[in-house]
Amino acid sequence: MTQGERAAAMRREQSRHGEYNAVRITNTDHDDILYSVPPKSGESGRDIVRRTLDLIAEAGAKPVSLEVFGGLTLDGDYDAAVIEANAPITWVGEEHFTDDPVRGVQAWAVTGCTVEPIRVGETLIGTMFEDVAAQYCRLGGLMPSSTTADVETQTREVFDQMEAGLAAARLTFDDVLRTWFYNRNMLTWYDRFNTVRHEYFNRWNVFDGMVPASTGVGGLNARDGALQAGLLAVRPKEREVIARAVPSPLQCPALEYGSAFSRAAELVLPDQRRLYVSGTASIAPGGETIFVGDMDGQIRLTMQVVQAILHSREMNWADVTRAIVYIKQPEHMRNYETYCCKHELPAFPTVMICNDICRDDLLFEIELDALRSE
Repeated sequence: MTQGERAAAMRREQSRHGEYNAVRITNTDHDDILYSVPPKSGESGRDIVRRTLDLIAEAGAKPVSLEVFGGLTLDGDYDAAVIEANAPITWVGEEHFTDDPVRGVQAWAVTGCTVEPIRVGETLIGTMFEDVAAQYCRLGGLMPSSTTADVETQTREVFDQMEAGLAAARLTFDDVLRTWFYNRNMLTWYDRFNTVRHEYFNRWNVFDGMVPASTGVGGLNARDGALQAGLLAVRPKEREVIARAVPSPLQCPALEYGSAFSRAAELVLPDQRRLYVSGTASIAPGGETIFVGDMDGQIRLTMQVVQAILHSREMNWADVTRAIVYIKQPEHMRNYETYCCKHELPAFPTVMICNDICRDDLLFEIELDALRSE
């Protein structure tokens, strides 16, 4: 099949059914379905996970990964959900609110290909599948087993799990496109986390190649450990498949102030380009926080920065397939909604959760994915 025929075979659909939102991407040999599921009134975290898995099954799809926001318990719901899904689940709780309300679920599922679980020992930590263009690996819910160890030791164990999961998929960190880190009490030890991340990135020679896009925010986890992590890795099978870092036109590289991630990453496939924008906040070109104490100012600047990244790749807000918004205080959710309404942004699938961001003076952060057919 020629590249032109592949492009004609790929279409992007978005459907709203009241109870969930799904973006279906029809590729040459399989479909990707990206779900964003808001909670129903009174629904528990376990209930919304079951409902999401039912939606995936009704579509004849297999789950690749689930991200659950809010509604976290430490009574076995997480382990039961992973067994039921047979896929990695990253379950992020809110740190500062005792009721920890359910905020929503995002899930990635596929049809038309075989999804294989990735286990390290007896623990399921990821899935992998492949199509004609590439091999894909998604790890999630990576948590330390020893929660009484110091935070550096716990962080090293999580990075070791990343390495072991990639090896089980016959990949290396050279193939990693995107990472996620949810650190409990992040503001008390983010510098130490970055030290360990640099240690492993130097060991793996990451700085000699593409530094992955990433998100690093606060959040609780089902093991009550220091952190929880996940990653997306892709190994091309064809020469025209390319993974590359994307700079931010309005911000300096994060490496300049000691944080090891790229502002965005792009995966170029024969029929489409997929853009993964890192967690983005109100940071000036020189690396300092701006609009301190001004929630509306931080939202405005952050959205301008993300828009500039989209435009640099010939994309716009209509190309967004999913987003996660991190807000320090729940009363500020309305500020983000007001911004989107005022600027007439399309209603792309979004989950909002309240947790700390990597600096105490940052109030707002957004990450998102976008897709443009070729």
